[in-house]
Amino acid sequence: MAQVSERSRYQSQKQLAIRSAASVFAEKGFHGASTKDIAERMGIKQGSLYYYFKSKEEALGEVCLYGIEDYVERMRNIAASDQPFEAKLMAIITSHLSSYRERNEALKVLPDANAIFGTLAPEPVSYTHLRAHETEADLVC
Repeated sequence: MAQVSERSRYQSQKQLAIRSAASVFAEKGFHGASTKDIAERMGIKQGSLYYYFKSKEEALGEVCLYGIEDYVERMRNIAASDQPFEAKLMAIITSHLSSYRERNEALKVLPDANAIFGTLAPEPVSYTHLRAHETEADLVC
C-alpha cells in the first residue's frame, strides 16, 4: 500500500514539475529558462528537479507530450465516432480550441521544441505529434 502511495505522490509531483516547466518555458523561452527557474517555480531545490527530468531538454520533451497527448486522444475519439461529417468537424474545432485554453503554456513551447529538436525530436513527442495530424487528416478526408 505504501508503494502505491509513493508512486502516486511521485506522479503528482512529476505533473507539477511538467506544469512548472511549461510555465517557465512559456514565460522565458527554452533558452532563457534554467532548471533553477523551474525548481524555484516548484518550490524545490535545483538538484531535486533531476529526480523528475535528466535534463532541460527532457523537461521540454515532457512538456510537449503533456501538451499534445490529450489532444491526440480527443481526435481519435472524434474519428472513431459515428457522427456525421459536420458534427465531427465542429467537434474537431471545439477540441482544438479547448486544448489551447486548457494547456496553453505547454502548447506555447511547441515552436521552441521544433526549433531545438528539429527532426530529431524525442521519439514519443514526434510520434504523438505526427499521429495528431494524421488523425485530423483522416477526419477531414
